[in-house]
Amino acid sequence: MRSKTIAFLLVCTCSMWSACAYGKPYTFGVVIETGTATEAYENFVKALSERLHQSVILEVLTTPGEERLALELGKIDIALIKAISFGRAKSENRKVSGLVTIVSQNGNEEEVTHSGYIVALQTSRIDDVAGLKGKRFGFVRGSASGSVYPVAYLEKEGIDYRSYFSEHRCYPNHDRLIKALNAGEIDGGTTFRPPSLPRNKDLGNLKVIARVPNIPNPLIAVSADMSEAEKEKLKEALIDLPQSAFRGLRFFGLKEIEEKLYEPAIEFSKVNLCN
Repeated sequence: MRSKTIAFLLVCTCSMWSACAYGKPYTFGVVIETGTATEAYENFVKALSERLHQSVILEVLTTPGEERLALELGKIDIALIKAISFGRAKSENRKVSGLVTIVSQNGNEEEVTHSGYIVALQTSRIDDVAGLKGKRFGFVRGSASGSVYPVAYLEKEGIDYRSYFSEHRCYPNHDRLIKALNAGEIDGGTTFRPPSLPRNKDLGNLKVIARVPNIPNPLIAVSADMSEAEKEKLKEALIDLPQSAFRGLRFFGLKEIEEKLYEPAIEFSKVNLCN
């Protein structure tokens, strides 16, 4: 009986020691609409747990924007969010702090930004932004490369989209916008970099008339209520993750955030294009 009691106490002591060693678990929230990336993110949080020596639990969310709200409300501790969501949170003084930005890869080059494009049909006589004056134009709703950064780019060119185009329309995604362009519903519009454009015959129909540079990748953010020491600990762990942590994901590394890149997302996040 005594040996069983000692064994039980040892188990309890070990369990308590383990809990103390790992501390309170972090919850990492990410929107996964299809479910196919769940295994890859499980691998990611496992690697982060090992690097931190602290448990990280994956919280799968299904609605875009839900991760930002969950972070603000304290339902999760860490989140992968898009530039436009981060910009909206910052512009509204929400409790969100950016930690690191995603590093993607273009060929053999690492990048923390990408480009958007303003396009027209090859058959049109529109060769530059000036040729779009008085024409019908399309944006992509809730997209950094489809709305916020193109609006910031046009403003730098001295163009107010509200008066420059005869009308502007909003589409739910880039594919729908390109289909509308091919169907003649609009004369020009915004889209993501060429690899995301339709790859076969449709690509030949499109003419890139302007490039919108320096659109930042999504980032990993935390609650602004988190202590500076905790933020620094998480940042170091995220940046130091091994390559195996990113297996199956669309990015292969993380770097310290460059706040300046997100300024247009903050400034123009409240631009109400679609109402």
